[in-house]
Amino acid sequence: PWCSREESEKKRGRRGRREQTSGCEFYDESTSEQPFTAAMPSPRPPMPLEPARKAMPPVVPPAGTVAADGSVQTSATGSKSAFAAAGSEARNVMSAIKKYESEVGLAYEEVPPDLCDGRYLELNAWSLIANDNTLKQVADATRHRMETRAEMVMQELKYDERISESVATAKKIAIRTAAASVGTEYLHLHGAAAIGDLGMKEIGDHCFMLKSLDIGGAFKVSDVGLRCVALSCTGLTQLNLSSCLGIAGVGLSVVGETAPNLTSLNISNCQQLANWAFQKVCSGCPLLEDVNLSHCLKITDHDLKVMAQCCTRIRKLNVRDTRQVSDGGLVEVAKNCPSLEWLNTSRSEMPFKITDVGLLSIAENCPLLRHLEVQGCDCVTDVGLTWLGRGCRCLVHLDIKNCSKVTNAGVRSISEGCHLLEFLDLTNIKRVTDVGVRHIAHHCTKIKRLNLSGLYLLTDGMKRDFGLEGLQALSVAAPDLTYSALYTNRLLLPTPYPQTLPLQQTMHALVTTAAPSTNPTHTHTPPFRSYLHLVGCFQVSKVAIQALAASGFVRRLEDLSLAGCVRLHEAAFINLAHNLGCLRNLNLAGCTEAVTDKMVEAVGRHCPLLEHIDLTECEGVGAHGVKSLVVHCRRMISMDFTGCNRLNDVAMLPFADATFKPGIETLVLVGCPGIGDTGLSWICDGVFDSLVLLNIKGTRCTTSALRSCLDRFRYSKMRKNNTFMGLYPERRWKDRVIINEYGTIYRSAAKLQAAYRARVGRRLAQEAKEKFYRNWVATHLQAMWRSKQARAFYELLRWEKARKDEAQMVLAGFAKIIAAMEILQGLREEAYLALANKCAIVVQAVYRGRCGRRRVARILDNLRIQRILEDRCARLLQRVYRGHVGKLRFKQMLKEHREWLAKCIKSASKLQRVWRGKQARRRVAAHRYAIEHRAELEQYSATLLQNRFRLYRCKNIIARAQAEKARAAVAALYVQTAWRARCARMELDIRKQVRQQELEEKAAIALQCLFRCHKARAIVQELKDARDDYARRLDEAAYMVQRAYRGYQARLKVLALRENMDDLQRKMIELENWAAIRIQSGYRGFGGRKLYKIAMDEHKRAWKEMYDQEEMRPFYYNQVTGEIRWRKPQALLDLMRRPLCTNCEFYEAAVECQHCCEFYCNQCWDQVHCGGKRRNHKFRSLFDFYNSRVDYGDDEFPSKWPTEIEQDDMIGWQLRVGEDHEREPAAIQGVWQRFDDEEAGRNFFYNTLTNEGMYDKPPEWSQLEAAEEAKAVAEEEAKKAAEASSAWGGAVGNVAATIEPGYDAGYDEAGYEHSHYPAIDGSDTANAGYEVSVWTKAWDESSGVPYFYNSVTGESTYDRPPDYQQPAAGAYGGHVDTEIVPVAMGDTGVFLKKVVGLERGISGGPGIRDVASTEAAIETSHRGHPRRPPSSTARLAAVRGREGAHGAIGT
Repeated sequence: PWCSREESEKKRGRRGRREQTSGCEFYDESTSEQPFTAAMPSPRPPMPLEPARKAMPPVVPPAGTVAADGSVQTSATGSKSAFAAAGSEARNVMSAIKKYESEVGLAYEEVPPDLCDGRYLELNAWSLIANDNTLKQVADATRHRMETRAEMVMQELKYDERISESVATAKKIAIRTAAASVGTEYLHLHGAAAIGDLGMKEIGDHCFMLKSLDIGGAFKVSDVGLRCVALSCTGLTQLNLSSCLGIAGVGLSVVGETAPNLTSLNISNCQQLANWAFQKVCSGCPLLEDVNLSHCLKITDHDLKVMAQCCTRIRKLNVRDTRQVSDGGLVEVAKNCPSLEWLNTSRSEMPFKITDVGLLSIAENCPLLRHLEVQGCDCVTDVGLTWLGRGCRCLVHLDIKNCSKVTNAGVRSISEGCHLLEFLDLTNIKRVTDVGVRHIAHHCTKIKRLNLSGLYLLTDGMKRDFGLEGLQALSVAAPDLTYSALYTNRLLLPTPYPQTLPLQQTMHALVTTAAPSTNPTHTHTPPFRSYLHLVGCFQVSKVAIQALAASGFVRRLEDLSLAGCVRLHEAAFINLAHNLGCLRNLNLAGCTEAVTDKMVEAVGRHCPLLEHIDLTECEGVGAHGVKSLVVHCRRMISMDFTGCNRLNDVAMLPFADATFKPGIETLVLVGCPGIGDTGLSWICDGVFDSLVLLNIKGTRCTTSALRSCLDRFRYSKMRKNNTFMGLYPERRWKDRVIINEYGTIYRSAAKLQAAYRARVGRRLAQEAKEKFYRNWVATHLQAMWRSKQARAFYELLRWEKARKDEAQMVLAGFAKIIAAMEILQGLREEAYLALANKCAIVVQAVYRGRCGRRRVARILDNLRIQRILEDRCARLLQRVYRGHVGKLRFKQMLKEHREWLAKCIKSASKLQRVWRGKQARRRVAAHRYAIEHRAELEQYSATLLQNRFRLYRCKNIIARAQAEKARAAVAALYVQTAWRARCARMELDIRKQVRQQELEEKAAIALQCLFRCHKARAIVQELKDARDDYARRLDEAAYMVQRAYRGYQARLKVLALRENMDDLQRKMIELENWAAIRIQSGYRGFGGRKLYKIAMDEHKRAWKEMYDQEEMRPFYYNQVTGEIRWRKPQALLDLMRRPLCTNCEFYEAAVECQHCCEFYCNQCWDQVHCGGKRRNHKFRSLFDFYNSRVDYGDDEFPSKWPTEIEQDDMIGWQLRVGEDHEREPAAIQGVWQRFDDEEAGRNFFYNTLTNEGMYDKPPEWSQLEAAEEAKAVAEEEAKKAAEASSAWGGAVGNVAATIEPGYDAGYDEAGYEHSHYPAIDGSDTANAGYEVSVWTKAWDESSGVPYFYNSVTGESTYDRPPDYQQPAAGAYGGHVDTEIVPVAMGDTGVFLKKVVGLERGISGGPGIRDVASTEAAIETSHRGHPRRPPSSTARLAAVRGREGAHGAIGT
C-alpha cells in the first residue's frame, strides 16, 4: 500500500542475501507487502528476479505450477528454467524432491512464504511441516514490513521541525511506529514438533510486538529459546506451552519478569516444570485470568495458594489430573479469586484429595461459577452438592461422572438450586434412580445435554399420586433442546481480529488468520448441541421409548445413545425415529437382537443429518438396514458394524454408488464373516476418496485384495495385528488434506493466471500486429496516391499535345467535311423515307400491348378491393358476436359474484362468532394461569425466604461459635478449667438451638402441607365447576353447528354423487379399453418372453470349454461367434444344475459351508446352521445378487461341483451323443447308454432322461447288467413252465410270459429299482415263510439321488430305512412269468407291466394281480405324503414296477 511493486522488487533484490546458520540455509526474501494475511494468499506466482541479482524466488510453488513464462513447475523447489541453468546438480535435487514427495505425500516440503507474511498468523494446520526455517521466514517478512514502513515514516519526519535536529530520535520513532502498525502480533503453531531454539531466537529478534504465542507440542524448544522470546516480546498476553517437554523453568521465569500483561497461560502436560518457575510467573503477572495446569505433576497446594494471592483475577482454572492438588489449594483459590467462572478438578488418580470441603469453599466464595467438572472424585457426596446448589446459582455446566457416593438427595439439591443448568453428567452414579431424574425434569428447565449412562436403577418410570417418575417425567417436563447461546458467544472473536472458524470444523478454509482462543479446552464448542445418553440402562423398554417419542424435546436432539438397552421395542423405536430429524449421532451398541432391520431403515429414512452410528453386536441388522443408511444419510462420517454377522457382500453393494458429503471417514466391519473380497471392492469403488479408517478383522477379505486397494487411499496405510486388519489413517491426516488441497488450489490458480497472461499477451501481440499493418497500409496508400497523381499529370500533358495536333488536322480537312456532308444529307433523306413505314408498324403494336396490360391491372385491382371488403365484414361480424358473448358472460359472473358475496358475509358472521368464543376462552385461560402462577410464585418466594433465613442464621451461629472459640483459646492460657466449662455450655446451647431449629422446620413443613392441601382442594373444586359449565355450553354450541354442517354436507354430497356418476360411466368406458389393451400386451409379452427364453438357451449352449496345452489351463470357446475367454462365461454357469438343500432336500441351495461340505437354502441356514458351534464356519453364497451362479473355482474353497476337465469332457461328449447327433451307443441299459472312447481308452455313460454324463460306471449300470442276466434266466424258466403247462390244466399257457426284447426287467423307463411288494389284499400265500420288505428303492430324476418309499404308510425318505431288504433272485422258491403290456399315458410313452406269478406246488393255481387296483392304492397313499414326491411319471412307473417278478427280475 505504500510503494509500487517495481520498487518493492528492487528493494528485495538489493537486500537478498544468503545466511549460513548451523548448517541450515535461510533466504531473506518476502513476497507480500500487505500488513494482514488474507484467508487465502494470492494465487499469482511471484515475478522472477533478474539473474544478476543472484536471489532465489520468494515463493516456493508446489509441484505442477505454471510459471509466468509458461513453463511448468516440476517440483516444489523452483521453476524449470532455473534448474536447467543449474545442470546436473539441479537434476539431483529434482530427483531427491520427487522421492520425498512420493514418500511423504505432501504438496509442500515447507510452509509457503505467502502464509508466513502477516500480523495474525494461524498456522496450526501447517505445523506438520513447520520448522526453524518457517520461523525464519516469519521473522524476515516482519522485518521487511517494518523497514518499509520505517522508511516511509522517516520521509514524513524530515518535514517535522521538532525532531529534525536528531536523526537517532527520528529512527526510534519510525521503528516504534512501524512495529505498532505492521508488526506480527499473533503466531500459532500448535503441534510444530520440528521448531527449536534457532527459530525462537529469530522470532524474538524481529517480532518484538508479539502478543499471542502458541507453540504447544514443540518439545525441542528449551529455556534458551523461550528466554529469547520473553526478553524481546514484553507485550505478551497469551502463551501456550502445553507439552513443551524441553522447558524446565528458567525460560518461564523470564516470562514472569518481562510480561506483566500476560492474561492466559497454558502449561498443561509440562511434567518437568519446576514449582519456583510457576510461582515466579504468578508473582510477575498479576493480570492472569486463564490458567491451565492439567497433568502438571509437580504443582502443589502451595503453588495454587501463591497463584491465588498474586493473581486475584483468575476466571478459568484447569487442574485436571494434577494429583498433588487437594482441598487446601481449592480453598485458597476460592477465597482469593471471587470472580472464578470455570473450574476443572477431574481425577483419574488419588481421587480422595477432593472432597466436600473444597466444594463448600467454592460455594461460599465463588457465586459466579458457571462451569465445574469434578468427575472421578469419589469423596464428593450429597453434602457438597447441597452447598454447591445453594451457593452457585449461576452454574450452567456440571460434570460429576463416577462420583459414586452421590444419591438422589444430591441430585435434588443441585436441581433445586441451579435452575440455569444446561449440562449434567451422571455417568456411573449407581445410587441415582427414577426419583433423581424426576427432580431434574421438574427443576432444570433449561437442561440441554444430559448423560445418564450406567444408571442401572433407571427404569421407564411410573405414574404416582404426585406425578410421573423416571424417563416418563423427563419426556413430559423436559424442555425443547435447542442450541445454547453460551457457546455461540464464545465462538465470536474479538473485534480487531478477522472472523474465522477453526480448521477442525471446516475443510474448505485451508488457511485461517483469526486470532486464537485463549485456551482450546475452555472455549471448545460442544460436539453436539443437545444429547441424551442412556448407556447401560438395561431396564429401559417400550414405555420409556414411547414417552420420549411423544415428547417435544427429541425433535431437535442431536446425540442419542441407547447402548446396552437390550429391551428396545421395534414399533416404539420406529415411532421415536420419526421425530429424530436433527439427529447426528446414534449409538445402539450391545443391543443384540433388539435392533432389527426395520429400526435401522426407519433411522435412515427419518434422520438425514446422521453422521455417526454405532451398531456393535446388533445381530439383527442386515443388508436392508445398511442400504437405507447409505442411501438416505448423505452426511455420514463413521459407521461401526462390529459383530453384525448377518452382513454379507450384498450389504456392501450400496457403498459402490454412495454419495456421502463431505464423505465417510471411518468404517468398522469387525466380525462380519459374510463380507469378502467382493464387498471390499465395492467399498473401495464408492468411498475411496474420503475413507481413512477401515477395519475388516474377522471377515473373509484377503490380504492381497486389501493390498490391491491400498493405492486408492492416499492418507491411510495398511496395518494388520491381533486386533486390527485394514487401513489405518496417517498421523494428522486432516492437516495433510488441508496442505494438499491448498497446493491443488495454488496450482489451479497458477494455471489460470498463466492462461490469463497468455491471453493478455496474445491480445497485446494482436494489437501490435494490427498497428504495424495500419502503418504499412497507410504508407503504401500514400505512395499509390502520389504515383496516381503523377500519372494523371503526365496524361494531361499528352492530352494537350494531342489536342493541338488534332486541331491542325481538323482545319486541314474541314473542306473535305463540308463536301461529304452535302452527299450525306441526300442519303439520309432516302433512308428516312424507308424507315418511316417500319416505325409506324412498331408503334401500333406497342400501343395495343399497353392497352391490354391496363385492362388486366384494372381487373386485379377490383378483385383485391373485393377481398379487403370481405375481410372487413368478417371482422365486424366477429366483433359483434364477441361483444354479445361477453355481455352474457359478464351477467353470469356478476350473478356468481353476488352469490359469493352473500356466502362471504355468512361465513364472516360465523367466523366472528367463533372468534369471540375463542377470545373469551383465551381470557378465561389467562386469568386461570395468572392465579396458578401467583400461587407458584408465593410458594417459591416462601421457600427462598426460608432458605436464606436458615443460611443467615447458620452463618451467625458459626461466626459466634468461632468468636467464642477464639476468646476461649486466649483465656485457656490462664484458666483452663473455666474454658472447659464455657465450651461445654456453648456446645449444650448449640445442640438446643439445633434441636429447636429442627422442631421449627418440622412444624413449618406440617403447616405448609395443610395449607397447600386446603388450597389445592379449593382450586380443584373451582376447576371442576368451570369445566362442567364450559362442557355444557360447548355441547349446546356443538349441536347447533352440527345441524347446520349436516345440511351443508348433504347438499355437497348430492352434487358429488351426480358428478361421480358421470365420471364413473366415463371411467368404465376407459377401463374397458385399457383392460383390452393390457390383456393384449400381456399376451404378446408372454409370447415374447417364451421366444426369448428359447433363444437365450440356444445362445448359452453355444459355449464350449477347452484346454490349452501351452498355457496349461482351460479356456472357453463360443461356437457361434468364435469368441474365446479364459474365465468361465456366465452362460455356462447358468446351465449348471443347481444343487438341492442337504437338510430339507426340497428347496434349491443358496449357501455352501466349507467345514460341513454341505449345501443349504436360506431358511435352513438361518434355522439350523447359524447357531451353536457351527455359527463360525466359513461359508459362501452360490449365487450373486442377480441370482446368477458364482464361479469360485477350486483355489481357496473347494466345492462339490465337477472340475473343469470333467465339465469339458461332459459337455464335449454331450455335444456328440445327445439327441441331435448321429453317433450310436455301444450298449444300452435302461435309460443309460454307453459310448466307447477309443482314443482315450475308456467308456462314457450318458443318461437320456436327466442328460447326465460321466466316465465312472454308474451304480445302476451294474444293477441293470444283473437284471439282464436275471431276464435270461427268467426266459429259460418260462420255456420250462410252458412245457409243463399240460400238467396244470392249460392255465399256464394263458399267462405265458412274453418278454419284450430290449426291455429291462429290473428297471422301468423312469429308472426305478424294483423290490418285493406283497399283494394288495395282504395275502401272499406263495411266499409264506419269507419276510417281505415294504420299502421300495426308486430314483428321483430331478435331484439325481435315490429315495425309498413305504407302500403301507405312504412315507418317502432319502435315508436308507433299517428294515429295507435287498431281494435276491429266486427268493420265493419259484418262477415268475412277466408280461410287458404297453399302456398309453398321454405323450409320456410309459410302459406298464403286468406280472403273472406262478408258484409250483400251490393247489389254487397261478395268481394274477390286479394292476388297476394296485395303481389306485398307491395313488391314494401318495396323496398324504409329507415330503416332496417324485414326478407323476416316475411315481406311476414305480407303481407299475411294483407288479414285477419276485425272484428273477429283482436285483
